[in-house]
Amino acid sequence: MEAHPAREVKESPRRLLLVMGLAAVPLLPALWVGFLADDFVGAVLLRQKGWRFALSQLWPGTGEFLRPLSIAFFVLEGKVLGLRPAALHAVHLLLFLAVAWLASRLASRLAGGSAAPWAILFVLWYPAHAEAHLWIAGLFDLLAALFVVAGLFLALPGPGGAARRGTVAAAFAAGFLAPLAKEVGWAFPIVIAIWWPMGLLPLRPRGTARKIVTAAFAGALLTVVYRLAALGGTGGYQDTASRIVEGLVSLPAVLLHATLLPANPSFGGWSVGINAACAAAALALVAVCLLHPKRGSAGARLILAGLTMAVATLLPTLPYLDATVFWRNSRYLTLPGIGLALTAAGCAGGGGRLRTIAGWSLGASWLAALILATIPWLQAARARDTILVTIGEVTRAQGTQIVWFKGSIGELRGVHLLGGHLQWAVRYCFPGRKIEADSEAFQRYRGSRPAPPCQQSGQSCHLLEFLPDPPRVHEMSSMSP
Repeated sequence: MEAHPAREVKESPRRLLLVMGLAAVPLLPALWVGFLADDFVGAVLLRQKGWRFALSQLWPGTGEFLRPLSIAFFVLEGKVLGLRPAALHAVHLLLFLAVAWLASRLASRLAGGSAAPWAILFVLWYPAHAEAHLWIAGLFDLLAALFVVAGLFLALPGPGGAARRGTVAAAFAAGFLAPLAKEVGWAFPIVIAIWWPMGLLPLRPRGTARKIVTAAFAGALLTVVYRLAALGGTGGYQDTASRIVEGLVSLPAVLLHATLLPANPSFGGWSVGINAACAAAALALVAVCLLHPKRGSAGARLILAGLTMAVATLLPTLPYLDATVFWRNSRYLTLPGIGLALTAAGCAGGGGRLRTIAGWSLGASWLAALILATIPWLQAARARDTILVTIGEVTRAQGTQIVWFKGSIGELRGVHLLGGHLQWAVRYCFPGRKIEADSEAFQRYRGSRPAPPCQQSGQSCHLLEFLPDPPRVHEMSSMSP
């Protein structure tokens, strides 16, 4: 393939902004989700420590993760906006829109301007992206995606096929910053290295492509050195490399499932029907692309670029997919989903009635799956309110209050509810109260035998049961001192 951009069919920025604005409407329910699970941990630490929370993450000394960039961003937005979930969600939606915009510029650079609106549509409507924008803790994935996509776009050749000013520095910056947002950012230099022999990087001036790849790996390597020093070791990823190798055999199946069957499977017939529509639309788009190829290599460049990005960014997440209830709706697919969206944009772009029909069919199917993926988050928000309101009502008395929940309050239809963070949620919502909260589900997670707590002198004990459909709490017993 030639190392120069496609001859762009100029897309009006106003038109792209209109497409983005309309495509963003189904994302607005995020503003009403609020805090869930890990969000409460961040909120409590921010309230207690403020900037000391961010500074402590620069050099933790030990721990599983080193994500100082994301933590600093969270503290900054929390300080500026306050701990208002709707405001935080709004900022994260804007980050997601920025990622989609960068993806559209990347698509335009590789395949012409006609691919840009499709890239926006597919990035915003890919169902697995729901967790990244509906969960405040998805900030880590959004920031990593922002740096990776920005780095990839800036690495592409400018007009005439020559390197743009600052390309090498941008590659180093993306290689360094993306992993400090989240570890999946280490896939950035891998994608760049794959794109080099594909002819997607600038070859003029001579040696520029090699410098870009070297800079990307240098930035990533610097974060590895930083991580080893700041955590006193590798952190929580000692066996990741071996597990990735073991998971390679499952890569084709995972990629096919993420493409063809992306709908949340917990809705019975609705899930089956929407998954069937997604699979049929995706296969139809591929068939149209194969049977009616576009002239030139522009569309092929974007298709191959998207596929290689999807594969390279999926590799680091393979060992962790089995830890999620429904991995096809997981934030682990944030970057792979962008790769798949770019692939679909390469197939749908370029004009032609059949391509347009097939593109809109896939977009409509993914939108239906996105709506299905959003519903459990709104149900989880309602369940959270029910649980916390009940805790507030039964613990009004003076003294230490013990609350124990029977039933699963960790997740609801595969999305995060309170996870193992019930006590953090209680600390956030009822500061100053002496409330000790635990649950049957969290006891199992810790490896303990699920059992109600034993009441001690001077304590009130409340045994509650959470029933998820519809969300309600049943008080099994209440014992006062």
